[in-house]
Amino acid sequence: MQTRLTLLAKLKNQHDEAAWLDFCSYYRAYLFRVVKNMQIDHHDCEDIIQTVLLKVWENLPEFIYDPGKGQFRSWLCAVTRNKVKEYLRKKTHQLIDLDKEKRDKARIELEKVNLPDLEQIAEHEWQVYITDLAWESIEKQFPEDMYSLFLEITDGRSPIDLAEEREIPVNTVHVYKRRVEKQFMREILRLENELS
Repeated sequence: MQTRLTLLAKLKNQHDEAAWLDFCSYYRAYLFRVVKNMQIDHHDCEDIIQTVLLKVWENLPEFIYDPGKGQFRSWLCAVTRNKVKEYLRKKTHQLIDLDKEKRDKARIELEKVNLPDLEQIAEHEWQVYITDLAWESIEKQFPEDMYSLFLEITDGRSPIDLAEEREIPVNTVHVYKRRVEKQFMREILRLENELS
């Protein structure tokens, strides 16, 4: 994985397809989670994300990242928020062309969307997304027994029960847990630094 700053620098060249694919592979799933949490249906989420990515692609050549002004993902969320508002305005205008029953049904759907919560949604989904990405990144680094033991402990299983079940010392259970946990936290921090 390239660092975020390196990736952003490469994206200034709109013809760098590899950099754009990297960018999309890291941020598309996150954007989908954010938009989906605003009660927008799957098909419309995909459309909105396409418009967000197009807007980002258009603006990245002139974009100057300044850590003093905030995180890159804050700018990304601002673009997303604007595109969701644009989508809602468009949907509202389309209501005029519908008959009363369809208009009422569509208005109810639109009222489910809660834009003021976007920052909270974005932050929550970022944490979930980074955690999932970190887990995907490290899970293959450990033997299956260490990995499954860690999952069982995080699900609330007792280390003593697990040690007896697997016929290993309790201390080994704790050592396995700490090893996976340490690598997991290290990966979360790395991803936060590189993608945030």
